[in-house]
Amino acid sequence: MFRAGEFREGCRKPAKTLGVRALPFGEPDLDLDGDEKVVIRNENRKFFFLLSGREKKMAVVYPSDGWIKELQKICRADPDFKDACGDFAGTFIFQVESEPGKLDKTAYLFLWADQGDVREALALSSTDEKPDAEYIITGKYSVWKDVVTGKQEPLRALMTRKLKLIKGSQLKVLKQVKLALRMMHNSTRVEATFADEKT
Repeated sequence: MFRAGEFREGCRKPAKTLGVRALPFGEPDLDLDGDEKVVIRNENRKFFFLLSGREKKMAVVYPSDGWIKELQKICRADPDFKDACGDFAGTFIFQVESEPGKLDKTAYLFLWADQGDVREALALSSTDEKPDAEYIITGKYSVWKDVVTGKQEPLRALMTRKLKLIKGSQLKVLKQVKLALRMMHNSTRVEATFADEKT
């Protein structure tokens, strides 16, 4: 193992090490945004020394398991989300319907909000994976994209039938204004690319 400040493989001059990351072989290389990086490999791991700049966070695709898990992380770290959630608890499936030329296959994103925490978040292959989910909200991909980018308020989309609650109490959902707005705000913080924008 190498200590911060040790350099190999042709590093020409000493420099302050801002961070060290180790990855097993088989994992993709880190995407580093900086003036210089040093990669050291042994038989088991790859060591990335970031000498300046910062590590770039890789964008996740919406909709995907990676995206909903990033949203979970952001919500868990957000004290305003905890306040907005209050004592509400509920399990949701967000059904993102396929659209020709935009999203090839319907996606299902599960989220369990529980009194200020997001206890579980994952992509499903179908609603059958979580038959006990209390709420299922469905809508076209383009509508959901507007919601997660902050262009469309989710509760307004429900009231105008752009999104449809096909399982659960709409009255209970519509009461959660603060939670819906905070979740939308946090959705905009996820660094994402979108299915219809991939090159």
